[in-house]
Amino acid sequence: EKPTTIRKAIYSSYTGISPLAAGEICYRASLDADASTSALSEDEKLHLSNNFFWYMEDVKEGNFTPNIVMRGKEPVEYSAFLLKQYADLETISYDSISQVLEQFYAAKNVYTHMRQKSADLRRIVTTALERSRKKYDLQLKQLKDTEKREKYKVYGELLNAYGYTAPEGAKSLEALNYYTNEMITIPLDSDLSALENAKKYFDRYNKLKRTYQALSSLIEETKMEIIHLDSIATSLDIATSESDLSQIKEELTESGYIKKCSTKKQK
Repeated sequence: EKPTTIRKAIYSSYTGISPLAAGEICYRASLDADASTSALSEDEKLHLSNNFFWYMEDVKEGNFTPNIVMRGKEPVEYSAFLLKQYADLETISYDSISQVLEQFYAAKNVYTHMRQKSADLRRIVTTALERSRKKYDLQLKQLKDTEKREKYKVYGELLNAYGYTAPEGAKSLEALNYYTNEMITIPLDSDLSALENAKKYFDRYNKLKRTYQALSSLIEETKMEIIHLDSIATSLDIATSESDLSQIKEELTESGYIKKCSTKKQK
């Protein structure tokens, strides 16, 4: 009667149905659980009610499949029925709901404890990853800026070959590019001679060439750094003991992301 989400309309209207179960019914009916009830067509209402009653039939007949839904080491949800809405995650089945509750909360406690213990390490890795990715993007942008180096080299060579035809004080020179067999316009500094302009272009070329060579090496280093940090982040996700965290911390220290504690006493 009062417009609300489909999920809420179900679990607030019927005793014993959780928001999770209500969402599952909506999923099985191919409906968005957070959509408004006022938007439902008659066919959608019928489809929803059918799936609701089919779900209730499983309850009446005791067709239970106690299970826990896992995302890696993280326990996400548990239910007496298979949750189709989590079909893309791992589902572990048990003989009874008691086993499910025991395993779920035990795993939840371990996961929460490990997340709390690893919070500082995660912050260090996340910060380092963000910094490395920004550096990587900047280096790629700088590398792209060096693409014009070959153009400057061609300008210098053509000015050495045809510069004698440029009038004094000219601001450009039309010349045949013997690499492409096409005419090209070369911008000139009118205060410089053709040979001086050629030297200027060669200087630009050599500078960009050195930058390109240096950046190519730096980009590879940064890429490997990102891969390394991603692997550490993955290790944090699958860590199951404090011993695992100690090894990760040691690796971060050896890699320079965590400063080594000085053992020397201050005088």
